Amino acid sequence: MRSSWTIIRITEGVWEAAGANGMLFKPLFRDQTTGRLTALVRMGGGVHYPAHRHLDTEELYLLEGDLTVREQRLWAGDYCAAIAGTMHGSTSSQDGCTFILTASEPERLLVASDAARSQAGLVFVQASEGAWRDGSTDGVSIKLIFSDPARQAYTSLVHMRPGARLPRHRHLTTGQVYMLEGDAHVAGHVLGPGDYYQMPAGSIHEVSYTRSGCIFLVIASSVEILPPVGTQGGPAGN
Repeated sequence: MRSSWTIIRITEGVWEAAGANGMLFKPLFRDQTTGRLTALVRMGGGVHYPAHRHLDTEELYLLEGDLTVREQRLWAGDYCAAIAGTMHGSTSSQDGCTFILTASEPERLLVASDAARSQAGLVFVQASEGAWRDGSTDGVSIKLIFSDPARQAYTSLVHMRPGARLPRHRHLTTGQVYMLEGDAHVAGHVLGPGDYYQMPAGSIHEVSYTRSGCIFLVIASSVEILPPVGTQGGPAGN
């Protein structure tokens, strides 16, 4: 499955015009089965994105700057999800921002009043909220941000302390990683801040590790832990 993995470095990719003046996006991955797009988005100061609705759940994680969604102001490290079918009004940035977004193609709302119920279906998680919990491996902590049973997906922050390792495992559905801090050694590649990594469903990872420690955002299903190569027995757990 190695040939179907996708890595986009922070210096790679092309910024394209988005749905509003002063707004750009860099496509990272499009799921051909669901049509969902994962992209980096930049909004200039004073930019407003019009009222819209998504047929599928929309998720965004703010990397820098400020963003206001339905009168809720977000800062770096904050998160927002709009459940499938949610309508929300104009989204804006006062001083400019960059965020990572995963969503279906939005449907613009022609009548502004259609967004009056936009608060329903919105989930906000501030950077200071949520608890870090020990993972199944020493030196690894996980903060769950959002779960979407319909897509069998979890959005989490993962913190690996220096020298921590992840065991050999299989991804049951498509997985996506965006590096926030530090280094991660995955499938023979070294990832750093701003790098993006996509793993197709069914792909197997050998042991992954970090030298100096790292934090990354991950959108993925639960993984199946596999025994080391050459050992007998079934999977060690989920």
